[in-house]
Amino acid sequence: MSNHIGKDLTESKVSSTLITLLVPILLSNTLNVVYNIVDSIWIGNIIGPLGLSAVAVSFPITLMMGSFAFGVNMANGVIVSQYYGAKDYNTVSHVIKVSTTLGVIILFTVGSLMFIFAKKILIIMNTPKDALDMAVIYLRITIIGLPFAYSYFFISSILRAVGDSVRPLIFLIVSSIVNIILDPILIKGFFIIPAMGLKGAAIATVISQCISVLISTSYLKIKNSFIKINPFIFTFDINITKKIMKLAIPISSNQFIVAFGWLIITRLISSFGDAASATVAIVNRVESLFIMPIGALGNAVMTMSAQNIGANKFDRVKEIFKNGIVIGIIISSVMSIFSIVNPHLLINMFTKDLEVFEYSKSYIYTIMPIFIFYSIMFVCNGVINGAGKTIVIMIFSTSTTLILRTILAYALSEKFALVGIWASMGICYIINTLFSLYYYKSNKWQKNSNITQ
Repeated sequence: MSNHIGKDLTESKVSSTLITLLVPILLSNTLNVVYNIVDSIWIGNIIGPLGLSAVAVSFPITLMMGSFAFGVNMANGVIVSQYYGAKDYNTVSHVIKVSTTLGVIILFTVGSLMFIFAKKILIIMNTPKDALDMAVIYLRITIIGLPFAYSYFFISSILRAVGDSVRPLIFLIVSSIVNIILDPILIKGFFIIPAMGLKGAAIATVISQCISVLISTSYLKIKNSFIKINPFIFTFDINITKKIMKLAIPISSNQFIVAFGWLIITRLISSFGDAASATVAIVNRVESLFIMPIGALGNAVMTMSAQNIGANKFDRVKEIFKNGIVIGIIISSVMSIFSIVNPHLLINMFTKDLEVFEYSKSYIYTIMPIFIFYSIMFVCNGVINGAGKTIVIMIFSTSTTLILRTILAYALSEKFALVGIWASMGICYIINTLFSLYYYKSNKWQKNSNITQ
């Protein structure tokens, strides 16, 4: 074996190891949010509403493109974690090579089609005519940068899978600093650099992504580890590919289901008027803010669980679950109490409109008291995903987030308006949590969960 890289999560104390793994992931998630906010501030203040509009219409397209890549990355992370936990480093290296090939094929195929049909797609999405040309340029530059974005997330997911969540954070910090510096320079121009407007913002993002890839690949080469990534050398293995796709397809499908389910709810909320429609943006931001630490905890639990399942240490996985639940309850309780006591501190960051404020406050008062269920669900799903049972999560998500929530939202909104919609969301959070908790307690996730065997 080459120089050791990563951290064995199958031996050390569970609580401290989980927290050590969690904190850098949480900081990375936070930095991503800050990164996007700063990007929007520069675009909004320098270019104006048209620039923000062009970015807004491009976002769902890049999100759809990224959903399958996200699924492949997460599936690859589970498989790598299990083989790493089993101390089978040769197979870890082989899985990474196959995943690299798979990623190149997917990116080239999807990226090429999106680049060619970018304008037609934006027209279909009813992009405002004034923003269309700007949006086409922005989207195409973003597509050109996708290989770099994917490569960074791919390397980061591998490093986290082998227990190293610190290095991806460092790479992201460097990338974010570069992007924040380049944004105003390339948008407004500086000395001999001409003003490029929104095109400059897109180029700044691509350059920063490229730098993060150069740093991360250089790190792997310096360490001379068993993690070998070369997009120009293709490695095919039908068995490994089947394992990846078996996990990736449900994960990617779940991303689409969640997005589609939220689209239905958004249309319903918007039917209550402009103030209700504006509340959607606030609700999205508030929910993403609160899900961020819980999502990071779920990822940490998934990585630790996968390594220990690969090592056949199922008793230790149950200890990881218990510690995850405790941490999740503490985090969600603090956030719930803070938001219920101080809703104005959250909402006033986004709006001063009194009607929107009241709608947003009703969301916080309805959802946050039961947010503890959400943290339990993420921990349960972390173990279930770590066991490779991603299709179970997809089934739960489809039955609650898409079907049940839609039925309840339309039924309850007839009498209770927006509060009825918030209630439907809360009810489905609880039911989804109970599904996941029942599945975990049944120990069905243990059956054929060790992919290495």
